[in-house]
Amino acid sequence: MMTVMNRYLMRHFALRLAVVIFAVAAFGLLFDLIDASDDLLKRDTNPALAMLAYGALRLPSLVREMLPLSALLAGLFAVADLLRHREIVVMWGSGLSSGGLALRMLPLAVLLVGLKFANDELLVPPTTAVLRDWEVGDFKQARFGADRNYVWIQSGEDVIRLDADPAQRRELRNVVVFRRAADGTLVERIDAARGRLVGNGVELEEVIRRPVGGRQTRRLERLFLPARIDLDAVALMARPAAELAYADLLRVVEAEGYGMRPVHAHRTWLHYRLAGGLVPAMMLILPFGFLRSFRRVGGITPLFVKGLATGFAFQIFGGFVLALGEGGFVAPVPAAWGPPLLLTAVVVGMLVSAEMPGRRRPLPEAA
Repeated sequence: MMTVMNRYLMRHFALRLAVVIFAVAAFGLLFDLIDASDDLLKRDTNPALAMLAYGALRLPSLVREMLPLSALLAGLFAVADLLRHREIVVMWGSGLSSGGLALRMLPLAVLLVGLKFANDELLVPPTTAVLRDWEVGDFKQARFGADRNYVWIQSGEDVIRLDADPAQRRELRNVVVFRRAADGTLVERIDAARGRLVGNGVELEEVIRRPVGGRQTRRLERLFLPARIDLDAVALMARPAAELAYADLLRVVEAEGYGMRPVHAHRTWLHYRLAGGLVPAMMLILPFGFLRSFRRVGGITPLFVKGLATGFAFQIFGGFVLALGEGGFVAPVPAAWGPPLLLTAVVVGMLVSAEMPGRRRPLPEAA
């Protein structure tokens, strides 16, 4: 009997989860296509094929952004259907409590955690990389601090500026080098139209050397600059931390950002890539925590109001704390793990509270 009930609940929730994810993602994709349509129409391809390709590439990142809300809505719709058709009364009558019903959803919740991690790890990084190469919509360029056009790196005492997008294409253009002495004093500025990696340095072309202190500016056809530039690292640092795979995040953190910028965001996302899976799982189970509040079967509207209010409040709070972690105002571990663990504690606490003596509600009255 319990096996049949488990299968029914799993199928009941999984079907609504799939439908809601598809509907929410399609709705978000519609507005995203409108925003990116001008850029897509400029591409030298069939507009219809370009939009289809864009939709396929954009879908994983949309699912990543909308999965918690989709899981919450799916849970609310599923529990509301159980209330509406009085199936929840039969389950309660068989001895199952709200906590017992929630426990039977754990396999689906674990599957949801795995699907989120697989999507964020295997699909989001390559698809967003292609979209940034296309330079469409929100993916025209990665913001590198306050400067979205250039990447700044450090090699020894020198500071080097590269075009952000060409750096991702493994080319060096519009290179600017600020040569510094050991004490950090600026010695010379070097401008070059192009550059290519050779041996242990960079061969610059069409060079202008501007020494500090009024000395004469010189123009050279070529100049060898002893510098270490890791283009793979430049490409990683030119992309937002949320779009990187776990191995790339770990690589950036271990290298301390290659001297390009602080790695607060990368440290935070390194933890959130693991902690974030708890959010949609708990959102799916959250509606069971409100079932003890209803004495009658007709309490669907309060269920949605309480569920949506709790879910949206957490999304705002979690996003705020995550942003503080990315900015370095909160340590990475509490910024990444704090809100998901808080949501888990709230959901578990509601379910445990419903099981305490004196807190269990009588069965809903028959209509």
